[in-house]
Amino acid sequence: MSTAILTSAFATYKAQCEAASKPIIMDEFVFALIPNQHPDTPIDPEEALPADSYIKGRFKVTQKGMINPDAVVYSIILGTEIGTWDFNWVGLVNSEHNIVGAISHTPIQTKAAENPNFNIAGDTLTRNIITPYTNASALTQITVTADVWQLDFNNRLTAIDERIRLENCDNYGQTAFIQQAWQATARNNAITLSPGTAYIAGFQCINKQPMLVDFSGVTLPKKLYLEACFKGTVSSKWQIHTEIVIADTHPSTRIENGVTYYSSEIATITTLSTITDLRILDWRTDHLKESSDPHPQYKKRATKKSAGIIKIASDEETNAGDNDETCITPTQLKRILDTMSNNTSNAMDQLLDAMRKVEGKLGRVRIYMKNDIDDDYLPITGQIINKSDYPDYFALLNITANTLKLPNWSKNGYIRQFSDALTAGTILEQEILQHTHTATIGNNGGHTPTAYPIDLGNKTGYFSVNKRFWTSSDNAHSHTYTTAIGGPISGTDPWSSSPSDSYGDKQTSQQPAHKHYVDIAFNNTPVPINLGTYNVSMHAISPHSHTAHIDNTGGNENRPKTTIAVYAVKVKYITPNVRYNINSEVIDE
Repeated sequence: MSTAILTSAFATYKAQCEAASKPIIMDEFVFALIPNQHPDTPIDPEEALPADSYIKGRFKVTQKGMINPDAVVYSIILGTEIGTWDFNWVGLVNSEHNIVGAISHTPIQTKAAENPNFNIAGDTLTRNIITPYTNASALTQITVTADVWQLDFNNRLTAIDERIRLENCDNYGQTAFIQQAWQATARNNAITLSPGTAYIAGFQCINKQPMLVDFSGVTLPKKLYLEACFKGTVSSKWQIHTEIVIADTHPSTRIENGVTYYSSEIATITTLSTITDLRILDWRTDHLKESSDPHPQYKKRATKKSAGIIKIASDEETNAGDNDETCITPTQLKRILDTMSNNTSNAMDQLLDAMRKVEGKLGRVRIYMKNDIDDDYLPITGQIINKSDYPDYFALLNITANTLKLPNWSKNGYIRQFSDALTAGTILEQEILQHTHTATIGNNGGHTPTAYPIDLGNKTGYFSVNKRFWTSSDNAHSHTYTTAIGGPISGTDPWSSSPSDSYGDKQTSQQPAHKHYVDIAFNNTPVPINLGTYNVSMHAISPHSHTAHIDNTGGNENRPKTTIAVYAVKVKYITPNVRYNINSEVIDE
């Protein structure tokens, strides 16, 4: 049965109501009978109301309820006074605009009305349609919680029944008759089916007692089929129904009035005394038969690639150890282990020696291009090692002291051992050890340098003078001086004994013989000087020599272009020096 769907017309109507802030109203149920409609065919959302000729009745919604904020349910109850008619189409409608909002397809059903004249009690029909969409309760203004009777549990119950059927199919297969269940046998010129249980398409079919099959009027040969279905009514208990079908052929699956029927062959009845059993037995039936071998694969001889029967080896075969198609018992294994236990020490010595040979001898040297050397090696850089850390290496070298200084290979060789100052993988450029040289210039004998003129040219000198100079004493004399021009001089004439207010050239009085002085002072005053040209000559030089000094060059050592690597010596074994007994207990270390 298909579930109810919301139509495209409802989506449009809902949008219009939301835009106009009006409630969504679905207030009518419509029942119709549509010819050739299959209940499992998907419903087209564009489907509209059927033609009036198909409609059996239109009824107001009895009750509305809210399931949750996003789902509301509409319910109708049709009493015994309504009917009688068949229907297979139910719609939820807005009667004002005749818009169908939700549609459900069902198998053909009958709504029967009460008819006392024919002793027909009639029935009461209840239908519920749930409309789920966002904010359904708010948009429909339906806030009253739905009652339990308004919820349709049919789909959920149907799903539970189907799940049980499919789980039985997983356990028993499509068909499984357990032991003699439903087996056809001839008795007193009749056919009897034995009691027992069978599973047909997951339905448990129980025959509680021997069942007689009536072949009166049947032309043989025919086949017997066991057919099963699961059905019931709205108010009755649903259960498995079985039926025996006599036919030449019969479909394994058929649908009638919405009910699915499954069948399986029981037997071919050639005559009432000639019967061919066609039942498919449950695998457990064959498995538990004493006459059958449920695991024939174990009869095969076991090999390395396949399971089967395997032979237990004899003591001689065990000791020979040349047969890989037999096995040994725990007793034989213990005897072997006990024997091995007596020789465990020698065997372990041999094994350890072999493992250490694979490792390599102590004292061997490896070259690493990185500092991450193996744990059983040490770099050869002149370090001191302890006997307690490397006893095997000290024994190899017959050293009784408790310490040993390894040679330092970081100072020799074109392939350089790494050290704190040299990282493995580093390239050192060519270099010369730092050194000095003494150079001597040859003796040229005595010689006299040739004279040559030197023009000193014009030079500028700078002079500073601060000195008083005196004139020689002169006979008695007077001096002429000039007074200020443009105005009278007032006051006393320094050269006269009387005041004067005249101006112009004046004559001092005659004074006795006397001398005068002049103060001359100047500081760093430039004075041009022409030095002229002179001939320069040198004395003769006697024979002599010179010593030249050359600066140091190079580094701290002599070497070609060098790659830094790690020289490492193997100083211990990775293989432990332990002994075990047969129980894997350490007995010597």
